[in-house]
Amino acid sequence: MNSLRFILFSKTYHLLKSVTIFTKQFLTLLYLHLFFLLQDSICILCHVTWIHSIDDLFELLCRAPCATRFPEEEEVNDTYGTYLLYLVILLGPMLFAYVVQKYYNVNLN
Repeated sequence: MNSLRFILFSKTYHLLKSVTIFTKQFLTLLYLHLFFLLQDSICILCHVTWIHSIDDLFELLCRAPCATRFPEEEEVNDTYGTYLLYLVILLGPMLFAYVVQKYYNVNLN
């Protein structure tokens, strides 16, 4: 019975450690992402000129692309590219780090 508890504890510990490392990397990238998104140059680059606060950013990330906030169809179509850019910025480095750690046994921490 003790060995079963040890195995469960060990598996749970390793799972929590993996989740913690992933969360730390994700939050670091998210903070960098927020920093660059709040700059005016990235707003012009993404054709989204109304991102001037964190509330606007979360609204963009959490709402549907066809939100009533976009009156013109051209702006609605631009949001799809913006979502894709956000996904690449957020998930690209994490996916690269995961592949390097998994297949080349390199520790990036």
